[in-house]
Amino acid sequence: MKEKRFLTLHDLDKAVPNNPVILYHEAAYLCAVNSPALAKAQVTKQTPIPDGGAIDKDPVGELTGILRDSATNLVWQKVPEPSLGELAEATAAACKELVKAGLTSVHWIILSEIELTLIQRLHREGKLPLRVNVIVPQEFLKKASSFHTNDPLMLRLGGVFIATDGYLDSKTAALEQPYSDDSLNSGKLCFTEEALTALVGEVLAAGYQPVIHAMGDRAVGLALQVIEQAPKPNGMRFRLEQAAILNSQLLTQLKRLGIVVTVQPKVVTTEFTVWSATQHLGEERAKWLHPLKTLLDAGVKVGGGSDCPMEPLSPLLGMQELVERPCFVEQRLRIEEALKMYTLDAAYVSGEEGLKGSIEEGKLADLTVLASAPEKVQSNRIKDIGVEMVIVDGKVLR
Repeated sequence: MKEKRFLTLHDLDKAVPNNPVILYHEAAYLCAVNSPALAKAQVTKQTPIPDGGAIDKDPVGELTGILRDSATNLVWQKVPEPSLGELAEATAAACKELVKAGLTSVHWIILSEIELTLIQRLHREGKLPLRVNVIVPQEFLKKASSFHTNDPLMLRLGGVFIATDGYLDSKTAALEQPYSDDSLNSGKLCFTEEALTALVGEVLAAGYQPVIHAMGDRAVGLALQVIEQAPKPNGMRFRLEQAAILNSQLLTQLKRLGIVVTVQPKVVTTEFTVWSATQHLGEERAKWLHPLKTLLDAGVKVGGGSDCPMEPLSPLLGMQELVERPCFVEQRLRIEEALKMYTLDAAYVSGEEGLKGSIEEGKLADLTVLASAPEKVQSNRIKDIGVEMVIVDGKVLR
């Protein structure tokens, strides 16, 4: 806003007086809502404030329409679930944006059962233009047996997502030592070692890749302890999502166990510039937050992603973030390293480096043509490189 303030319900009521509206801030966990949205959610001046949340009021005690942190759920939970038809229409639009951004393959972490049905329907109807590797949450493991595809090169169910802890911004990532600005809080693990071992065993027995979210060093340590003891059927690769806070011992274990790590470079920047990571962790620990150069130099494979829609979709923006990292610049990457994270090493993450990720005879005809070579432009202009052509399975999509 030109006035350097948040929108309020008064602004939104003037623009949209009848329909409920929720506008989320792009760089903070808060939203602005109008009066119909508050009414639908039954939020009033007397509504109890949820733990970890805030409901803003003006100087005279009236609601402003600004909800923060966990209080955003008060209105979000009232939004009706979209129908299968609405989801299909939205997914078709999303696929166009994916192709426009130059993507030929995606990893789709689903959140609801209806998405499983949707993906299979779109695939049958020939409406998935690019390759999709589906990752289901742990609670859907038993439902995964109903997933069917007649072309596993275009659509496959490849992994099961397991969250071992939370996130730094909410101080729920599990740390070995308390948060520097919250001495009584070390985050929380979602599993005991026994429970995580049993769940990983189930995932492996079903033939899927364990995709283990581990943000804090205590969570990473637990994940590595379980992985070390787990069977390795058919050379299955274990994937750590985030592996955000490390130390020299964990780095050695990651390399020795052949773990692949996946990160979202824009999230790395957001941790420092928005979520106050250095304040939460202290200077010394913050040096080990997403130490990507250190990981690559140690020989650990790292794949790059977007965390879309929480962060922008563009892989070119992700590469720019990697080479222009604003905090702890010793962890900046060369553009060649950044490009590999989104191509060959991204394919390696899902065990598909023999099929894609580089231009070689015998590999799939999935190609993206850029207007300029990333290494030939200024590093702060990488995100502006145009995507001139996208080819998937030999078919020109753009």
